[in-house]
Amino acid sequence: PPTAAAPPARLPGAAPRAEAPAKPVVIWIDFRREAFTTSSLASAEDLHLEGFHDDEEAATYRPAPACLQYVQDVPTRVAAVVLNKRHLDMIPEISQHCKAAGGKPPKFIAVSRGHTSIDMKAYGAEDGVTTAQWDEAARIALEEVRRRRGAHAGTSGYGPAGPPPRGAPQVS
Repeated sequence: PPTAAAPPARLPGAAPRAEAPAKPVVIWIDFRREAFTTSSLASAEDLHLEGFHDDEEAATYRPAPACLQYVQDVPTRVAAVVLNKRHLDMIPEISQHCKAAGGKPPKFIAVSRGHTSIDMKAYGAEDGVTTAQWDEAARIALEEVRRRRGAHAGTSGYGPAGPPPRGAPQVS
């Protein structure tokens, strides 16, 4: 009988593998924890927000390897990643994990206080934007979740039970 493929290797020091949430995922990585805890995404019912606080002095610190491990655990559900300029170098690895699992790389949203336009493609993002505001980043991430839900109708966590049967009237 066929055997199941081995799970991807765990990163050193990573927490135990988490159960994949049943909803699309938005990952937010920021030095200031309130960036994601006070965002509109924190109370959105149609997605799972996973925040990573990168202040090494804080009790709630979650290092970059923990974020990459989380992406390994839910690669096909990651719809958007909000990050600051300090974490742009994580884009290729996050994208690779999503592609390797058969998923589409997420939309990357860089938050830059000076709203310096960042060439996200230069960092490996297939789809990326820059904003200066946390609220705008949350709005863009939510739009991406909803866009993907429409594009992935019938796939786990992304929408209703699939397209209507052949011949069924289509409602637009």
